[in-house]
Amino acid sequence: MNDTEGRKRSLSPRLLPVRLQDDGLYPFGATLGSNRNIDLLVPTSMKKYPTRDELEAYWINQLQESVTKSQGDSKAAFFCVAVLIPAKDGKMVPAVIVYLDHTTAGAEDIFYPYWKDERSKFVLGEPISSPAAHRIFISS
Repeated sequence: MNDTEGRKRSLSPRLLPVRLQDDGLYPFGATLGSNRNIDLLVPTSMKKYPTRDELEAYWINQLQESVTKSQGDSKAAFFCVAVLIPAKDGKMVPAVIVYLDHTTAGAEDIFYPYWKDERSKFVLGEPISSPAAHRIFISS
């Protein structure tokens, strides 16, 4: 599997460990090593209603520490949190944001709007993706 295939596979919503509950998604992050070893990061506590800047600063710091501990073995890192994003009609809708940073395939923000269907099951909408700057794997 090449870098692009691995990146697409890691972005598949079926493979994301998304457990949406009534109050949203519990945030988590992870790094992926060259041997497919995963270092899962879950905060022990988090400020209620943090800003996006606070969330990003927290996760970038945690993921950079994890990458440093891997001594160069980490090839990809991401964090996943629940947020509100503006819909086409201007209303704010719940979404899961995934920030993905890969050593060779670039970085991107991916938003998955979500809602409950008629059976009260959570449904992920079509992803909205945009390129992003590297924030974890930064060349020196």
